[in-house]
Amino acid sequence: MKILLLDIPLFREELRQLGHEVCSLGPDPACDTVIPPGQWTLESIRASRPAGFEPDIVLQSESLKQRHFPLELARLPWPSVWYSIDGHLHLDWHLQMGRLVDRVLCSQLDVCRAFRGRGLRADWLPWSVNAPAELPAGRDLPLAMVGSFHPGHRPRRMQLLEKLKRRFPLELFGPPYTPFLSAPEQEEIYGRSRIVFNESIGGEINFRLLEAAACGACVLSDEADNGQDMLLAPGSEYIPWTTASLEERVEELLEDPERCLEVGHRARKRVLAEHGRLSRARQLVQLVQGTDIRPGRVEVDHGPVEDGVRRRLQANGLGPGEFGGSRQVPDCRSEEDLLPCLEWLRAGGEASRLQGAHPVLDLAIHADRLLQDLKARALGVDEAKAAAFLLCEAFVSAGRRRTPGMWNGPSGELRYPAWELQLIEAMAHVMPGDPDLIVAHARCLVQSGQPEAALDSLTLLLKHILSREQRVSAAFLHEVAGLQEQCGFREQALLTLLALPPEELLQRATSPLAKRALLLAGSTWEELEALCSRQPDSAALERLLQQARTDTQRQRAEDALQRALAFAPNCSRIRRLAAQWKSQPVPERVRSTATGGKVL
Repeated sequence: MKILLLDIPLFREELRQLGHEVCSLGPDPACDTVIPPGQWTLESIRASRPAGFEPDIVLQSESLKQRHFPLELARLPWPSVWYSIDGHLHLDWHLQMGRLVDRVLCSQLDVCRAFRGRGLRADWLPWSVNAPAELPAGRDLPLAMVGSFHPGHRPRRMQLLEKLKRRFPLELFGPPYTPFLSAPEQEEIYGRSRIVFNESIGGEINFRLLEAAACGACVLSDEADNGQDMLLAPGSEYIPWTTASLEERVEELLEDPERCLEVGHRARKRVLAEHGRLSRARQLVQLVQGTDIRPGRVEVDHGPVEDGVRRRLQANGLGPGEFGGSRQVPDCRSEEDLLPCLEWLRAGGEASRLQGAHPVLDLAIHADRLLQDLKARALGVDEAKAAAFLLCEAFVSAGRRRTPGMWNGPSGELRYPAWELQLIEAMAHVMPGDPDLIVAHARCLVQSGQPEAALDSLTLLLKHILSREQRVSAAFLHEVAGLQEQCGFREQALLTLLALPPEELLQRATSPLAKRALLLAGSTWEELEALCSRQPDSAALERLLQQARTDTQRQRAEDALQRALAFAPNCSRIRRLAAQWKSQPVPERVRSTATGGKVL
């Protein structure tokens, strides 16, 4: 086949190795013929081709750094394909790009599903990586991660890493801990690492998964229903984790270095066999062969679409987006017109001209104004908090579910920029530690399908409040307990409920968990001891340990602890309770009694 590559020369050498005739054109300096961004048009593409080169297919690949798109892409006279690499972050304008080409290849499986849901031709083409031929001699880094670690950009990641750093020898490579690593430097770190921790932004398959696997590291990656298990076998070629199981998985792997080496070896073998650049180029050819010009594609009114994409890129600081087309005020008569309206507004349009066009648009206009006022410090604290609660209620009532950067509408078909959530997050950044704002943010996270992230935020807030000996409201504790139960931390939820005053607990004892907490709160020493004897109930055991105050009770508490350990020796929660119990100093009065009146 004759293949014309636009923008970046992705797969150029591999396609030539497979016997195809390849020409690459675009603003990237690595292209065969470099076309400056300002001249990136259909006519310049036609004029820059080698003489007699009539492509069978045109492949436009998204560049992750500078995004340049040729003017009038829809008017290409040859079958065209666009490779959407970053679609999990920018699905809104990627869906618009799909209207300008005949077929879309997607690095993310759920993005591929979204394109197909719009009636567009789309196929899944996962990312690929060339594994290094040689690896370092030893693996002297027990646990490592290469990435970006700015709390403002990756709050969930930083919360998880803080937990791991407190217990395990975790090494972090990337800003702000180190400068950005080059590709060879990353390979060296992965080659020295026994375990590589992987956390995605929003359930996507990221580069780190295959890059670390290619270097023979045991990748500990968050569970995701996005084709990850089709690339590497869970448990055999990578180790999946959830928020509830993460620390336990790390502990198991650090105690079993041979298993880490076996998992890493199998993963590297799989990458070499199936996920190298040459293998992926072969797959690409199979997918695009036979692609024809989609009916109606060349008649697409490309100007408004290109203008929308350009403005979306500029508004998000993602590169110049060299697209032409006139700037128009969009109509907003139906939900189908909503996204162009939102993009026009975000790019600096006059909000008053769109006021009243659509109820969701009105909410977005309000949120955007508040966000700008907040950044300019034109809102007082009370005004900002009142606005956050208003937007939180609107957000929750809309029933939105999250994909990174966007939110599905109630019908599941339309996606809106999540400006309400952006506003609340901006407020929380300006007023860190404000309990009301953090609770509002947590409610949005729960509604969007991220209860673990909400739980992390509320738990950190609870620790902050308790460290300052501030009063904790009963409503806040009840909300934390509900999230703990929703995330599977049932016994922690019980302990949180037990911190409620008895009268508040009695009023809220409507759920089975709250009723159990009420039972534990009113239990005598003997009743708690009986509960611990019947089953390894760590909530009852912790309650019993809290009540151990005298020398006699302390011994009985230790006996109950030993029985629980004997009954469930592998229960990590009970083992942690035992460690905490041993590390606590014996009260002076108890030491005096135990040593015949002498204080040691």
